[in-house]
Amino acid sequence: MNVTKPGVSVVVCCHDSAALLPATLSHLAAQEVDPNIPWEVIIVDNGSADGTGDVALRCWPARAKAPLRVISEPNLGLAYARSRGVADAAFDIITFADDDNWLCPHWVQTVYEVMRDHPQVGALGGIVKPHFETSRPAWFSPVAYLYATGPEGEPSGDVTGVDMLCGAGLNVRRRALADIREKGFRAISVGRQGTGLGAGEDSEMTYSLLLAGWRLWIDPRLRLTHFLPARRLHWRYARALAYGSAYATAERDALVYACKPPRTGVTLALRRARERWCWQVGTAAVGVSRVIKGVLKRTFNGAADGDRDVLAAEFALGRFNGLLAARRWYNARSAEIRTVMLTARAARVRHG
Repeated sequence: MNVTKPGVSVVVCCHDSAALLPATLSHLAAQEVDPNIPWEVIIVDNGSADGTGDVALRCWPARAKAPLRVISEPNLGLAYARSRGVADAAFDIITFADDDNWLCPHWVQTVYEVMRDHPQVGALGGIVKPHFETSRPAWFSPVAYLYATGPEGEPSGDVTGVDMLCGAGLNVRRRALADIREKGFRAISVGRQGTGLGAGEDSEMTYSLLLAGWRLWIDPRLRLTHFLPARRLHWRYARALAYGSAYATAERDALVYACKPPRTGVTLALRRARERWCWQVGTAAVGVSRVIKGVLKRTFNGAADGDRDVLAAEFALGRFNGLLAARRWYNARSAEIRTVMLTARAARVRHG
């Protein structure tokens, strides 16, 4: 669909989500929304083999306040699923909800009102709290953000340049997504693929919106409960999340560099040198050497749950290996983003 109308499209990307969807959809069906605000639910079935689409259709009440559609995206990856959801959405505001996200009853209403009242906001987030299927692990606090919870302190209002937004419950303006494409920001992160623990497509999106001149906003009235099943509450899984998160940082380095204050002369030359792949992979190798104790524990299974040495090793090794995988395109990506930023600045100058 190319038509953009006022309203909210809730896009739920799913891969083998039959067990999780009933609770998620029950919270969506309980939304308290002004009848004059149009909204919809789109289930994007991303290569499921467990009847996810059929479960979604059966769970959605016949007298629900909004329609539900199931669409298919065969290319495995969260970024592909989200792109398909945006392309099929009927309305100008997109809420990205995961299959284990329970939205508070006034979510759709609040998202609509905030985005309506603040047209400069390109992306809007809320507060994400965990709900554990079993007891809360003793080691959870240091890795809570890896489970898409937070942010800490419950910030409110314009957080541009202060906080990044969580991918769970991320709300974006469709016009803002079109704007970053028109300005030349090309997405390269695929994110989670099936049961893999890739990451970064949400950070890439919010960095691009930030660099394109859109504001980032958090409204603490937007409360999201992130259901964490028992299978995800193991230390080995948390370690894999840490590794995957660090591995993905290479994909958004160029966007992070572009957010830095401008430099000239020698300081600019030094920055350019530090931003090149050789410098970064060398720095990452030094980082690995500094956590060698954790690397050894990791290698020989010599660590207890919650071991900070091992966690540090996962981050360091993930960063290093992600950079190794990025060798062929890393410097070209940095040059690409610099060109996009120069073109955008030139356009702003021309238009006053």
